[in-house]
Amino acid sequence: MHTIWENPGWSCYVFDEQVVARAYDAYLIQKQVTDIVFGFLDSDMRIRMHAQSLSEEIQSSFEIEGESIAYESVFSSICKKLDVHLEQGAKSDRYAESIASLAFDATDNLETMTETRIMGGHSLLFSSLAGLKPKRIGEYRDAPVYINRGNGVSTQRLSTKGFLP
Repeated sequence: MHTIWENPGWSCYVFDEQVVARAYDAYLIQKQVTDIVFGFLDSDMRIRMHAQSLSEEIQSSFEIEGESIAYESVFSSICKKLDVHLEQGAKSDRYAESIASLAFDATDNLETMTETRIMGGHSLLFSSLAGLKPKRIGEYRDAPVYINRGNGVSTQRLSTKGFLP
């Protein structure tokens, strides 16, 4: 059976419910196996693997957006938040620490997204010590937002009303 999911203003999706159900069942089996394997690892190794995985996800997300962030700084910041001792003193910077805080809020806080959380994340991303700095932090936009990428070309990132940027 094919189902069409529609939401006004969003794209439409057509999917086969049986295919999705089979994929979900396969995921649950893989998750059980993974949980069993992780049960054999000591807690320090599990935490280090979590830190490495989260660091890689952050770096990949930045690359998708055409931005870059030093893996070592992110990994060091995440390890610091997880109380993992690193053999080598990796450099951590304020921006990487802000990104790590944002990632932990997104992965550990399962509460409903509130305006306060959005503004807190916005503040972490665009603090004065971080990378980009929009003109108005923590405000809703009322017109298209243009971001200059440094090459003299401004690109329209967002075109409707909503949260900056």
